[in-house]
Amino acid sequence: MAEKSEVKRKSRKRGHGEGSIYQRKDGRWTAQITTGFDQKTGKQIRRTIYGGTRQEVNEKMTEILRSVQLGSYIAPNKLTFGEWLDIWLEEYVRPHVRPSTHDNYGRWIRNHIKKDLGDIELLFF
Repeated sequence: MAEKSEVKRKSRKRGHGEGSIYQRKDGRWTAQITTGFDQKTGKQIRRTIYGGTRQEVNEKMTEILRSVQLGSYIAPNKLTFGEWLDIWLEEYVRPHVRPSTHDNYGRWIRNHIKKDLGDIELLFF
């Protein structure tokens, strides 16, 4: 009796929470991923990404999923310049400068930058 050789096939489906990729009728590729849940309604918050090739869309989707997993994902159009400056000051500046420098930067941001530019919404693509 001949033995069957076992060949493992790579699954074409993505796992739970990994998003979906498909090609639209107009030829563009689209990816959709869940980036969180609305605390009031409990519904999924979905992000849609478009691109010219499947690989391009997959790379963008992987980058966003990584930021969601690390907790650094920021939803598009939900961030003002003032909020971004607060994040920049705490996450990017504080670990690399003296406390007095951090305090001075914070004072300049509060007194000069956020006063005029803090309410401008940032756009992410």
